[in-house]
Amino acid sequence: MSKRRRFRRAFLVLIFLLLVLVGGWTGVWYLLAGRLADNLTAWESQAQAAGFVIRHDPPVRTGWPMAAGIRLTHVSVEADQAALPGGAVWQAAQVTLARDIRHSGDLFIGIDGRQSIALGHKPPVAFQAQKMAALAALLPDGRLGLIQGNASAILAAWPAGEGKVQPVSITAMAAALQADGPETVLAMQLQGIGLPRSHMGALGNPKFLSFDTVISGPSAAPQLALCAFTLEDGPLTLNATGRLALAARQKPKGLLSVSAKGLNVALEKLADEKVMTRAEARAMGAVAGLVMTADMPAALSLDDGLVRLGPIPLFRWPQ
Repeated sequence: MSKRRRFRRAFLVLIFLLLVLVGGWTGVWYLLAGRLADNLTAWESQAQAAGFVIRHDPPVRTGWPMAAGIRLTHVSVEADQAALPGGAVWQAAQVTLARDIRHSGDLFIGIDGRQSIALGHKPPVAFQAQKMAALAALLPDGRLGLIQGNASAILAAWPAGEGKVQPVSITAMAAALQADGPETVLAMQLQGIGLPRSHMGALGNPKFLSFDTVISGPSAAPQLALCAFTLEDGPLTLNATGRLALAARQKPKGLLSVSAKGLNVALEKLADEKVMTRAEARAMGAVAGLVMTADMPAALSLDDGLVRLGPIPLFRWPQ
């Protein structure tokens, strides 16, 4: 057999093996993507039983060659009042679910394009993120275990009445959700929240808010642990930690430890900008000084709808 013929045979065998490999790999990809679509149907049924309705266009397979996934467009998730007081609607332009073929124990969740969320009867808040993704542990029975997500460069249009909106930005967000047991645990960290302008803008812009919180317990009576809360607005810096009970159909109840730096300077500046009178600024500073200093935090309590700073009643929680 000539060298040319041997080379041709080896080349044909190589091409055949390559085609078998690609065909087998494509078959595995198609099978896993189809199984993922079946899992999605099961998850939607479970969500419906819990008070959620999920709608979207027909799934489209995606991700070949390294990931087996499905792409959903025009996604809508509606929560009734039994699942969330007041109800809510979340919408997204596109959601991608994918599994790495090489190690398919985790589920990738990617959200792209314009999103919006509406709570109760309030106007929807439209927003978009530069990046928003999550990784979920896919259990052998098809249920989702620990879900860890993050997002960056979020920009939202906050309704300001009369058809107007104000920009709200979030530098970074991280969250972890464990919901496969008898109790749900949700941990969230949000950094660099640029708040919308208001009369407090007299203190100086931009205003930034950051917090770190954990919500845990049964869905009917969760507990919120505020691990860290920081609000920076011009000369004013507020910090808080504490716990709140968020039982359904009840007002929040709990105790927070609150400290403030630059409060008197902030009140003077608000008086200079005619946001309040000097008499009001002095009165507020005197009241705060009775229970709180820069080095000594005060107790902010919520009980039966009444909010107190130390022993001083501030206002009653709205119905």
